[in-house]
Amino acid sequence: MNDSIYIIAGEMSGDLLGARLIHALRQISGRPLTFAGVGGAAMQAAGVPSLFPIRDLSVMGLAEVLPRLPKILQRMRQTIDDVVARQPRIVVTIDSPGFCFRVVKKLKKLCPHTRFVHYVAPQVWAWKPERAEKISHLFDGLMCLLPFEPQYFTPHGLRTAFVGHPVVNLRENITQSREEFFDKYNLSLNNPPTILTLLFGSREGEVRRLGAPFFEAAYRLLREWPNLCVLVPSPPHLWDILKPIIGSDQRFIPVDPEDRFQAFTLSQAAIAASGTVALELSMLGVPHTVAYKFAPLTYQLGKRLVKVPSMHLANILLGERVVPEFLQKQANGRNLASTALDLLINKNGMAQQQRQAFAQLPDILRGEGGGTPAQQAASFVLGYL
Repeated sequence: MNDSIYIIAGEMSGDLLGARLIHALRQISGRPLTFAGVGGAAMQAAGVPSLFPIRDLSVMGLAEVLPRLPKILQRMRQTIDDVVARQPRIVVTIDSPGFCFRVVKKLKKLCPHTRFVHYVAPQVWAWKPERAEKISHLFDGLMCLLPFEPQYFTPHGLRTAFVGHPVVNLRENITQSREEFFDKYNLSLNNPPTILTLLFGSREGEVRRLGAPFFEAAYRLLREWPNLCVLVPSPPHLWDILKPIIGSDQRFIPVDPEDRFQAFTLSQAAIAASGTVALELSMLGVPHTVAYKFAPLTYQLGKRLVKVPSMHLANILLGERVVPEFLQKQANGRNLASTALDLLINKNGMAQQQRQAFAQLPDILRGEGGGTPAQQAASFVLGYL
């Protein structure tokens, strides 16, 4: 058996983690490694072709999964067959527990010499802490992004490490100057606009549920703020859904996802779907508010199980409601516009208070092993070769 590593990422955030992990593994391994797996554009750019398009797996919540279940089951069988044929030394699954855990459960019996490592601990602290024991029987190792997560798994005998959250190195992804960005998107340097950024998430369901209230909020602000422009970083495959909502209004500017971090740093405020992107805004010091709308069935099931006071990770890590949150019916254009306006004008020092709180996050999320989060993750994985 050669030093082969099979990486499975089920959505865009996992794809980016996978790509960074691949680069770090090559950098520090000191030996030739071979890779295969399931991923997106980032992993493919890192030289790992995907077994199939990961958009087939990028769904969230029971109501969204059910219509796509036949396709997901097909992809599950395809992944299992491919791993069994290759018999890799290590399988690294990244996030997407609904898919990855079922795959690993089957593979444990079919690949007796393979070690299984999961990257991004499931949020058992938010709901169903008892899941930690089941996960501990499934994997040989677990890599956590948050400092308080290992304590849920180590009592069950699972080798667990807090490797740091990738957002701590976010500024390294910003290579453009302000002038280059303004030139690319035809923004005036002589009369620079006030910039609001809208961030819907990466899933079609998120865009369909949040698109209308986000754009309503933006239109309300545009009526009051003559020199406002609205940046909309979004993956290309979501623009077919967004275009009918925006219409032909030129004040909404589509931004290449590769330029999104530069867009964040130039923004006076943002309205974002709760999730990784909200933590990215926090790390870059951007005042913002978050919202989320679950499919009704998913929400009714979830609200009975969730055990945390906030949905924004920055609020949880900081121990206070620094960022306003709007859920379900409260996630409407009126509420979002009012809060974003307060941030834009720094009402009662609201924007400044957010920036000061966000400055604490890098130290909280840096990891315990030294090096970048990707390097810490790579060292952990290489311990199984």
